[in-house]
Amino acid sequence: MQKLLNDGGTLTDLTRGDDDFPTIDGYLHLLNKKWEMNGQVLHVQIKPVRYKKSGVPVSSCKKELLVYAYESSTPVLLLGVDHEKEVAYWAYLSPESVKSVVHGSDDKKTISLNFPKQNVIKKGDTGFVDEWRRICLHHRNQSNDKIVSSLIRERKRWGISKQVSAM
Repeated sequence: MQKLLNDGGTLTDLTRGDDDFPTIDGYLHLLNKKWEMNGQVLHVQIKPVRYKKSGVPVSSCKKELLVYAYESSTPVLLLGVDHEKEVAYWAYLSPESVKSVVHGSDDKKTISLNFPKQNVIKKGDTGFVDEWRRICLHHRNQSNDKIVSSLIRERKRWGISKQVSAM
């Protein structure tokens, strides 16, 4: 997977996860122009990809991964790898996109997720890295908004009237 991610030049560093997060396979560090880590990190789960009859790429994951993605302050990606075709697909598991499954009444333990066909990683292509950078920025802002909302609720609960604003 690392070779496929960096075929167009070293832009990422995929490191193996630890046992603290059983739903996460590793961490994807987006590197700056000097190939240094700059704090932009995504958590990743890597799964084999299969194709529906319509040709849509799909992978299965545990519902636990979606719960983790919903609650995480770090963006979570699902990567589906097709070793035979030497391509991979990716899906950003944003809190907004997984909310209905997390809060739904469905008791399924495994969920099949379709990958958008445009979210492909091929040899020599690096366009996905810019999108991942935007995701890191957006997710960080969304996480900050959640923290501020939580603080406002706590202050109201305790009768503190001073406003809390996002930084």
